[in-house]
Amino acid sequence: MGEFVTLARVYPPEASSSGEPSQHLLRFARSVLGGPGRANLMLRRTRCKGAHLPTAVAPPVRFGHDARMPSRRDREEDEQPRRPLPMSHRRSFVAHHTRLRPVPGLPSIRLHLAEDAVPVWQATEAATGLAGAPIPFWAFAWAGGLAMACFLAERPDEVRGRAVLDFATGSGLVAIAAARAGARHVTAIDVDPMACAACALNADANDVELTIVCDDPIDTTPEVDVVVAGDVWYERATATSAAPWLHRLASEGVRVLTGDPGRAYAPHGLLTLATFDVPTSLDLESTRSRPVRVGELR
Repeated sequence: MGEFVTLARVYPPEASSSGEPSQHLLRFARSVLGGPGRANLMLRRTRCKGAHLPTAVAPPVRFGHDARMPSRRDREEDEQPRRPLPMSHRRSFVAHHTRLRPVPGLPSIRLHLAEDAVPVWQATEAATGLAGAPIPFWAFAWAGGLAMACFLAERPDEVRGRAVLDFATGSGLVAIAAARAGARHVTAIDVDPMACAACALNADANDVELTIVCDDPIDTTPEVDVVVAGDVWYERATATSAAPWLHRLASEGVRVLTGDPGRAYAPHGLLTLATFDVPTSLDLESTRSRPVRVGELR
C-alpha cells in the first residue's frame, strides 16, 4: 500500500455550528506531493480570534494522481449543502467569481473561467455552508474536455443530427461544442448544482440551447445516440462507478467518446480516434500543454 499524508484545514469559529474552531482533514497519497514539479499544496495561515491557525489549502492538485479530496459523487446526506441556493443565486455566484473569456486553444467558445481554484472553492463553502465542498471543476477548461471540444469542432459529423449526453459537464464546454457541431439535442448533466449554473451561463454566452440536468445519470439508460465524457478519469470514486455504466451503454449501441490526458483511472481498451496537444495551466496540470487522446469506449 502507498503512503498517505493527512493535512488539517482549520475553519474559524464563525464557520462552525458549534462556535468552536473545527478541522477538515484532507488525505493525500504521498505521490501527489512528490518532487518540486508536482508538489503544489499551498500552506497558508489564517487568523482566527487573534491567533494564527495553520491552514492546508488543497487545490489546485494534479488530477492524474490519487488525491483524496471531497468527491463529486460520494457525499453523505448530512454533508449536503445546508443552504440550498436557487438557480438565480448560483448564476450570480458563478458570474461574480469568474470572468467570461475565450477558451484557450478554442477561441470560438467563451466560458466563465476562474484564475485560481482556491478562492472559488472557499467562496463555495461559505455560500453553501458546506465544509469540504468539492473542487469547482466547473470553473476551468480541463484538458480532456478541451481536447473533446477540439475533436467535435474538427469532426462535427460525429454528433451532427444526433442526441448527445455530456456526462459530468462541468463548465458545459463539451456540451456547447456538441451543440455548435450540429447535434440535434444536447443534455448536459452534472451532480454539482454550481456546475449546472455555470453551464447555463456559458450556454447563454455561446448562444446555444442545452437541456441542463442536475442529477447522477449512472445506472440509467438515457435515450441518446452519443455520450461524451470530457475529463472524468482523475478520481477513483467517479471512475469506478462510471466505467461499468459507460461500457454497458457502449454494448447497447450508444457511442461513448471520452478524453484522456493520462489520468490515473482511465479505462483500458480505448480506441484512440485523435490526439490533441492542448494548452493547460501550470497551477492545474504542472505544464503549459498536454497531449490528450480522444477515444471511443467499447
